[in-house]
Amino acid sequence: MVRLIDDAVGELAGDVLDSELFPFMLEPDAVATVAPVLREESLMVAKVVASLSPVATVVGIGDAAQTYRNLAADIGANYVCVDPCIRPDRSILRRSDKPAAAALFFGKAYDKLDSRELPHGNVAWVFHFNLFPYLASASDTMSKMCIDGDVVLIGTWGRSDRSRELKRQYDNTVARLSFRTAELMERRRVVVTLPRLGRYRIIKGDLVDLHVLSVNQRNAEVA
Repeated sequence: MVRLIDDAVGELAGDVLDSELFPFMLEPDAVATVAPVLREESLMVAKVVASLSPVATVVGIGDAAQTYRNLAADIGANYVCVDPCIRPDRSILRRSDKPAAAALFFGKAYDKLDSRELPHGNVAWVFHFNLFPYLASASDTMSKMCIDGDVVLIGTWGRSDRSRELKRQYDNTVARLSFRTAELMERRRVVVTLPRLGRYRIIKGDLVDLHVLSVNQRNAEVA
C-alpha cells in the first residue's frame, strides 16, 4: 500500500501498488536508475542524524545492503538491519568498512518485529528510500515500536522536475522488468491520517523529500 506523506496537511496519502513489485525494484537496472536518489537520501539522513543528541541505535528498515551501517559506526551507535531479504545464512550481508558498536540482523518484515528484540532509547529509525509506502500496517507498527526521544526518517520522491523525470524512468524500468506490471500497478487513492506521534517536518532536497518525525507521543504536534 503506497502512502506518501503530504506536507501540507500532515497526512499519509498516495496510490496503492501491489507489494509483488518490490522484488523488481531490487533488480540491477532499477537500482542503477534510482542510484542518484539513494546517494542524496543517504547524505540527507547522515546530516540529520549528526545534528541529533546522541543516537544510541540506528535501525535500517529495508537496509539489506547495509547502507546505514557505516553511519552507525561513525557516531558510535548500535546498528540494526530489518529486511526480509536477508537470508538465514546471511550470504547477502557484506562486511562493513567500520564496525558498529554492535550489529543485529532480522530477516523479517517491519510489522513482524517484536519491540523486545530491539535496543530502546534514542533510536533513529531510517526507512530505506520509497519503502515506507509499501509496508503493511507501517503507521500502526511505528506507534508501537517508537518511544519518546526516538527519531523516524522516511525518504520519498521529491517534487522537483528532475525528481519527477527520474521517477518516470524508474517506473518504466520496473515496468520493463515485470510482466504483470499493468495488473500490479492498478491505482486507487488512499488517505490515512498521520499518527500524532510527535513533531513532524520535511526537509526538501532536489530528488528526495526527507520526512523527519521526532517522537513525543505525550506532546505531539505537526510542524
